[in-house]
Amino acid sequence: MNVYKEAFGVFDKKGQGEIGSDALKKLLKSLGEDVLDDEVKAIINLDGSSPDAISFEAFVKLMAARMDESEQEEELKAVFDALDPDDSGLISISQLKVTLESVLNESLDDMEDLIGETKHKNKLDFSEFKKLMGLN
Repeated sequence: MNVYKEAFGVFDKKGQGEIGSDALKKLLKSLGEDVLDDEVKAIINLDGSSPDAISFEAFVKLMAARMDESEQEEELKAVFDALDPDDSGLISISQLKVTLESVLNESLDDMEDLIGETKHKNKLDFSEFKKLMGLN
C-alpha cells in the first residue's frame, strides 16, 4: 500500500487526496497499467465523489481489484513481514492497529471486535491477517 500512497502523492501535487483524469492515466502508466481515456473516465465515474477526480481511497480499491489473488497475497505477505520484525510468524494486534491508524488517518478503536477470537493471544498469524484484510 505504501507504493500506492507514494505514487499517488507524486501526482496529488496539492495534497488534496484526489487526482484528475490526466494524472490518473499517468499514475496508472507509471505502475505498468496502460489504460485508454474512456477507461480512465469510467474509473472516475465509478468513484462518484467528484465528476473529474478520483480519491486516494477509491484508487487503492481500484488497484486491489486489478491485482490478481496471488499478487494480493504477495503484497499482504510483504506487509505482514514488515510487521513481524522478529520473524515469529505472528504480528501484534496492537501494532497492526497503530500502523493502520497511521496509514488511514482514522481511529480504529473497535478493531479488536472486528478481529474477534485469534489462535494466539493478541496476535495474528498470516492466515488470520489475510482473512482480516479480505483475502481468503
